[in-house]
Amino acid sequence: MIAEERGRVEGEFRALAWRRASLRALEGAGAGGREERLVLLAGAQDGGAAHDCVVRFWQRILAPLPRRHIDAWVCWNVPEPPAEPSVEEVVAYAELAALAADTEVNEVVRQQYWRDRPELIRDPRKLYLEVGGVMTDVVPLVSEGVGPRAGSELDRFVAAHARARGERDSPRFRARLLTNATDTDHRIQRYWALTGRLFGPRITIGLAHDWIYHALARSTPASS
Repeated sequence: MIAEERGRVEGEFRALAWRRASLRALEGAGAGGREERLVLLAGAQDGGAAHDCVVRFWQRILAPLPRRHIDAWVCWNVPEPPAEPSVEEVVAYAELAALAADTEVNEVVRQQYWRDRPELIRDPRKLYLEVGGVMTDVVPLVSEGVGPRAGSELDRFVAAHARARGERDSPRFRARLLTNATDTDHRIQRYWALTGRLFGPRITIGLAHDWIYHALARSTPASS
């Protein structure tokens, strides 16, 4: 009973901290931007609801996968709402939730993640695991400031997508992976910039995907 009551009280404190930061965010917006900020914050009235919105977004994107894989991905890539958020963190999280609630953002992120013609993918789970292994190796490169390049990381990424569709790596297939690419969409870039702001110095999966995209685009003649 004590643990249950303590959890309830801590939840109330977190909610109050979120509201306090939201009010400060409104105060600091100035008369000109207050209405726009009010609309933004109204969509994320507490941290838990905002977090749930972002989680549901990724559940839709990753829907072909078993739930355990989705849960693991969310655990690593979706930031928890800060217990004592600053004004900047509340505004960033509210904007993140607003992007996640946008159906068009859902479509462009789905296109980025599964690439062109996802209906041809035979085993989404296997593709997810293979691409995840590539991203794990790309993260240190991004952290070390290594620029996008052709090499084993890109080759493994392309090979994984080719196998998933029953094809082989070829210049033509690489060009197809760039068909209708949404990687440079400003909303995707903004989403991962906000996520990075909330995570701090940690390299996000978004930066790793961006690295692979530019490596592919620079090494594929048809993309020029």
